[in-house]
Amino acid sequence: MKNLRTALIAFGFIFSLFALPYVGSADSLSLVSRTKLSDYPWGVAKRNSYLYVPNRGTISIVDVSNLNSPIYIKNHNSLTMALALYLVDTILCCRGGSGFVTINISNPINPTNLFWKDIVGSSNGPRGIYSTNNRCFIALTSFGFSIYNITNPSSPESLGTYNTPGFAYDVFVRDSLAYIADQDSMQIINVSNPAACIRIGAIATPGWCSGVTVNGIYAYLACTSTNGYNGRIFSVDVSDPANPVMADSVNNVQGNPLTVFYADNNIYAIAGDYYSKKGMDAPLPVGCKEKATVEGGLRVINVAKPDSIYYACGFNTFSDPRDAIAESGYVYIADQDSGLVILRHYLTGIEGEPLQEARPKGSQISIYPNPCKQSTTINYQLTKPEHVTINIYNINGQLVKKLVDTEKKAGRYTILWNCMMDNGQRVSGGVYFCEMTSGGNKEIKKIMVVK
Repeated sequence: MKNLRTALIAFGFIFSLFALPYVGSADSLSLVSRTKLSDYPWGVAKRNSYLYVPNRGTISIVDVSNLNSPIYIKNHNSLTMALALYLVDTILCCRGGSGFVTINISNPINPTNLFWKDIVGSSNGPRGIYSTNNRCFIALTSFGFSIYNITNPSSPESLGTYNTPGFAYDVFVRDSLAYIADQDSMQIINVSNPAACIRIGAIATPGWCSGVTVNGIYAYLACTSTNGYNGRIFSVDVSDPANPVMADSVNNVQGNPLTVFYADNNIYAIAGDYYSKKGMDAPLPVGCKEKATVEGGLRVINVAKPDSIYYACGFNTFSDPRDAIAESGYVYIADQDSGLVILRHYLTGIEGEPLQEARPKGSQISIYPNPCKQSTTINYQLTKPEHVTINIYNINGQLVKKLVDTEKKAGRYTILWNCMMDNGQRVSGGVYFCEMTSGGNKEIKKIMVVK
């Protein structure tokens, strides 16, 4: 039996060398489906069973209720050269080469354009767009980023603009801080007063920083390469925003890492194709059929331990990818003239289980870092809609902090505990307990706080 197992694993490894576009290590990615779309898909957003894919002119609507056979519905005229989307309930915030558009998709196959505005920097290839607390943040490359109030999506109000020192390619916002992928650095900006944003801190990056996301006390950065194979993904400790510190990196990521996003202890990075002319990176027309020197695709980085991250697996797509989202173990990729590519992420290669089944049974929460000093991140999941409470207690059973007490839909959630009590004072070092109650289930995990 042992010899048979060894032989099967060896066969799987050899097969993986020839069965491109699959590339794998501990985890694996398998192709679910591929759907041809018009023009050149550049971004992707999902609501229920519909995908919205901007394609540099219109937005393709795709029914993915059957992932094995997605159905292209139609193209919607977005009034702008659509590049990037951010979904807020039934409102699509769309960023293009010619402006900012809000679109109502409450009728999923018959969207309604609500607002259009030409914005500064529209000709400089902007990418990042992010929305939180009724505010939309838009990266403007050489003009920094702008902020809009979208409380009324039919009439967004401009709140301010901040000019970063480099080229703002991506933006992620949490609480009052904006994290900007700014060419040769990550900038951290206090945006509590949009009319007078204040730079809090920054960290230099080797390579061109083009993507940023944040989970817990760590930011994750995508930095493009100089020759197509040495792009990097960085983890950065931002527990002290005034003094961000590099924690770890994954080097030699094939292709040019452009975007990053977090899901289930993984960073999913889109690495664009790398084209070379006489050894120098050179731009080619969109949809160019010339074979890339280095093929791009999806790269998965395991960040369960943010100070010790590693490459988990990858998949070379059929064209030049530009964006992706992940949900319940499936990854949806905008792959330029290849169209929409759907992959499934498995955790342990040929013997693996799908990502959504990977959490140990009986465990709903995970905590990292633990022990913690400044703060810790609590990840939890629900298999069905339930009322959830998450509380922190001291060793005497006294309530220290109430973190969650609300109805939640099925899904995965993250909350940060900053080691503070409900009265605003910091807890002392010692043992604390995180108690999660959902439905009739209760789970308790120990947290060690160190000084």
